[in-house]
Amino acid sequence: MPGFLQNPAAVNRELKLLFLGCGTDDPRYQAQTRLVALLEKNKIRHEFHATPGEHEWRVWRLLLAEFMPKLFQRVEGL
Repeated sequence: MPGFLQNPAAVNRELKLLFLGCGTDDPRYQAQTRLVALLEKNKIRHEFHATPGEHEWRVWRLLLAEFMPKLFQRVEGL
């Protein structure tokens, strides 16, 4: 997304939740941790959840259980 990292304050204002999750044995795990480091460096709010496992339904099920309740939390100012 062009410009995403150029204005972290605007991203944090507009984005209510940036949820990232990955299995620790997933081939994409290292890329996820690099993305998390980039977000932290640019002070973009996010949540990263690492779960043992690969890119499979067991991992997705656990991450979905973490993610779904967050969809229904009250957001201040709304």
